[in-house]
Amino acid sequence: MMRDSHEIVGGDYERIGEAAAALKEAMKRIGVEPAAIRRAVIAAYEAEANVVIHARRGRMEIEIRPDRLDVEVSDEGPGIEDIGLAMKEGYSTAPPEAREMGFGAGMGLPNIKNNADRFFLESVPGQGTRLRFSVFLVSRETGVPGRHSVQPQAGKCTGCLDCVRACPTRAVRVYGGSPTIIGELCVDCGACAGACARGALDVTGGEEELPTPAHGEVLVATAALAAQFGRPADASEVVFHLKACGFADVYFLEEWEFALRSAAKEYSKAENRGAAAISPVCPAVLNLIACRFPSLLRRVAPFLSPIEAAASELAGRKAMFAFLCPCQRTALAAMLPAAGLAEAVSIRSVIRRLMPRMASSRFRRGAPVGGVRRKEPPGPASSPEAACAAGILRVTGMRHAMAFL
Repeated sequence: MMRDSHEIVGGDYERIGEAAAALKEAMKRIGVEPAAIRRAVIAAYEAEANVVIHARRGRMEIEIRPDRLDVEVSDEGPGIEDIGLAMKEGYSTAPPEAREMGFGAGMGLPNIKNNADRFFLESVPGQGTRLRFSVFLVSRETGVPGRHSVQPQAGKCTGCLDCVRACPTRAVRVYGGSPTIIGELCVDCGACAGACARGALDVTGGEEELPTPAHGEVLVATAALAAQFGRPADASEVVFHLKACGFADVYFLEEWEFALRSAAKEYSKAENRGAAAISPVCPAVLNLIACRFPSLLRRVAPFLSPIEAAASELAGRKAMFAFLCPCQRTALAAMLPAAGLAEAVSIRSVIRRLMPRMASSRFRRGAPVGGVRRKEPPGPASSPEAACAAGILRVTGMRHAMAFL
């Protein structure tokens, strides 16, 4: 919680707006979304101006909480004889000098009420007025705590605000040296965690150690594992060592990605009348569209993301899913309880388990790995030009996705 206070001097027209400007800067520093800042500043400016115009002196008290802004303005002045009349647009008791300077149009109190989520006004004629208003920084109805996989880590924040600047939906706030995430705005992209050098934000469920596979258990991972060990490797070598760790078989998410790409292209041609379709390959991008660009939801091809499709297809089997990012972990958390014998682990734990094996590996390319594996699908187009020729526009990373959308 942040607190601040400002003294307001009656008749000091040159300083009208100083308290509102200070509030604006404080809200910007902690990453409040622009729409909420705009409403708060309008209400604060009008309240400040009312004290300067009508009272001898006053005080503005400000509290910024994770979910709302609370402002109280009290003054010593003539008070308000008829609050109902004062709330009517255009009604004003401003003195001539205020009107000559462009103030006192009779819109102050109505503007405060219109821009606030809560509004309380008390006044005693001859003594003064007390105004309180609140602006919610997140909707109370739709915020769902605990549905996301990125969580603050206590004691690591330095207040650098890199996480605030990285978040594409302004879901991150920093209060009192600790980050806070607004659930309804978070799309689980992990951009905030990636921007934080101190690890003040991290993905929950990111096990340090890979669990020992159960008998017959399979692993679903990414073929990109082969590029994580500081030397050239191929998918067969990764599969060989994962099976040596106890997995009965290994599946790569690229198999489902390839199937989704083909299905989305067919959908665009046949069902969407040739209009561009957005492939739901990334749950975070789908969340971003729903949060920031809802009009584009009709362009999303109606298919599961690759990791959701894999979890659905392997339902009931002993399977371990290595998630790459928080949005995959969240999707798995929603599906795996109903899918039967399956669990989610972080890709970091898989890499840590493989690292010593890969470092001392004597695997020969082309050597048999045993067991039955699916045929590996063709890789993605080798260049942007090839992707365009195939009718595909590839967008990589949340910054690129935001710019494109």
